[in-house]
Amino acid sequence: MTRNLILSFMLAICAFATCRAEENVVYSGPAVVSGWTGVDLSADVFSDVGAGDVVRVYASGFLGADKSGTAGFLSSGSALFPDETEFKVYGDFSLIVSPAIQSQLRSGGLTVSGYNYTIDRITLEKDPKNKVLFSGSVAIAYYTPTISVPKFQFQTAKIGDVIKVSVSNVTSDSRGCLQNSEWSELKSGYSGFEMAGDYSMVIDESVLAQLRDGVLRVRGAYHTVNKVTLYCPSAGYDVVPGERREAVMMFGLNESGGEFAGVYPGVDGTHYGYPNYDDLAYARRKGFGIIRLPFRWERVQRPLGSASLIKSETDKIKKVLDWASELGLKVVFDMHNFGRYCTYCNGYSSADNVYSVIGESSCTLDQFCDVWRMLAREFKDYECIWGYEIMNEPYAMLSSMPWFNIAQAAIYAIREEDMSTPIVVDGDQFATARNWVYYSDNLRNLNDPADNLIFSAHCYFDKDSSGEYKDSYENSGANAQTGVTRVKPFVDWCNKYGKRGYIGEYGIPDDDSRWNTVLDNTLAYLQENGMGGTYWSAGHRWGDYKLAVHPTNNYTKDRPQMSVLVKYQSVGAGIVQIERSDASVSPDAWYTLQGIKVENPGRGIFIHKGRKIVR
Repeated sequence: MTRNLILSFMLAICAFATCRAEENVVYSGPAVVSGWTGVDLSADVFSDVGAGDVVRVYASGFLGADKSGTAGFLSSGSALFPDETEFKVYGDFSLIVSPAIQSQLRSGGLTVSGYNYTIDRITLEKDPKNKVLFSGSVAIAYYTPTISVPKFQFQTAKIGDVIKVSVSNVTSDSRGCLQNSEWSELKSGYSGFEMAGDYSMVIDESVLAQLRDGVLRVRGAYHTVNKVTLYCPSAGYDVVPGERREAVMMFGLNESGGEFAGVYPGVDGTHYGYPNYDDLAYARRKGFGIIRLPFRWERVQRPLGSASLIKSETDKIKKVLDWASELGLKVVFDMHNFGRYCTYCNGYSSADNVYSVIGESSCTLDQFCDVWRMLAREFKDYECIWGYEIMNEPYAMLSSMPWFNIAQAAIYAIREEDMSTPIVVDGDQFATARNWVYYSDNLRNLNDPADNLIFSAHCYFDKDSSGEYKDSYENSGANAQTGVTRVKPFVDWCNKYGKRGYIGEYGIPDDDSRWNTVLDNTLAYLQENGMGGTYWSAGHRWGDYKLAVHPTNNYTKDRPQMSVLVKYQSVGAGIVQIERSDASVSPDAWYTLQGIKVENPGRGIFIHKGRKIVR
């Protein structure tokens, strides 16, 4: 693809991203609704109405004993929703058009009725991303009153959409509560939870079924609810302006130490230790822009399932993040646990450790999601975080709880706290690049409400791809293109489906210079394909480990591998910099962001008919 064609693509993207939902005023009041008389809107108003459009009613003057009114929707004189002829309102309210009622509106129009309130204005909004369910001011004293959003509002909702609640007048005793029609929590953790401000919930399959079968009840204690919205990432492309953090692809180093030893919690400085300032300064001095920071789940949350993180440990991590920010380094925040949690350790040896796999009763999916909610809440303001890597190298996961299900649940959990930071997902079975399609092809179907996923594969060049390098170069069957051959399945997968990928681990021993050639060719291939990575490994705790690139002589003498690594530091501001030889583009075809034509696009971000499309 020529550079001019790429620029035209980007101009189309910018034009699309700046679009805003149309808002047409279809009635301007006031109209006092005292009986079941209301405002009639003719069918002509809805001649071009589509699914996902929103009829919004701006209301005031509530006369009920609890300063509320009762509203209803009719079409051709009959209730639009026979099982929900009326619902309580405290402020502005909406009707989200579903396919089922689209034809009724086009043929019979709409009557907005009820009693004890005034209709000030009615608008028709064309497929907005943020669909306002309620806008007003309801003081929640102690679990009363309740804002009830009827089920017809969720007929166009999808898994991955987000319910957002905006609040004010929050106190130290404030509680939030999201319940279903049976007054039970919509999902674990949303009944009477402590809150410090606005809150949200990502809709999963179970929640969506409950919403479509009943109502959403917004309750709690000691705060004011100002707005409830349904945020739909699938509507349009741009997420929320100013919220999304883009992850520029770069090359860098793993800064090991926080994940060391199988002794938990362990003694800092003996069993483990995070990188120091000099480690990070060396990485920056060599020209790298990113580090991967491994940490252990057992050290940030102990015991498993506790309601808070270990402050002494998060403070150590924050110190590293502060150094990274000062030095201009981005950080991959890596939970280095292989899909497991050590449920027993004697504190001085790893010989008797007992590990539980996520999905077992001793290490549940909810516990994994809870810790990531807490981590996102704790670290979301650190703009140096390039991405949350939810789990390093999961392997041998339970058939009853596959890695796909775990990753999806963790994505939704993080997005309840942080819609900005990218999320990094490792492949199944040790994230091996050469076996990516066999073990991890289904990960392309993961759904991120913020559309900001990065996939991570690992690649080593020895005989069994383990990175242990037990055999010599000859006995490993290696050649100059071994690395390219092994990363190619992952690179091709990313290109085919329009996914962003990076290689989280690759490393070579320092005892044979031929490995340097393998590494050089591999990194050149990645750079050509707009993909970065982090070398395994750096950090001052490695000693004589033959893959390590920690310098000697007080950070002045480089290890042999560094002569190759310094040649690859960044792949630029984005993969759109790559030039292709395609002379023309078919307007009906689908292309990745790299300009590669895709025959069968799956989920991801694509260019189609000059527009950036999320599938």
